[in-house]
Amino acid sequence: MKKGKKQKLNTCGHAHRTFIVSILLFNTVACTRSF
Repeated sequence: MKKGKKQKLNTCGHAHRTFIVSILLFNTVACTRSF
């Protein structure tokens, strides 16, 4: 039970990190397009 909980937490953290990276990429592209 403890192991399963930790694995779920790691997956959640990975998804959150990917979400942040995608937003940063989107912002970079938006800035490049505006120039």
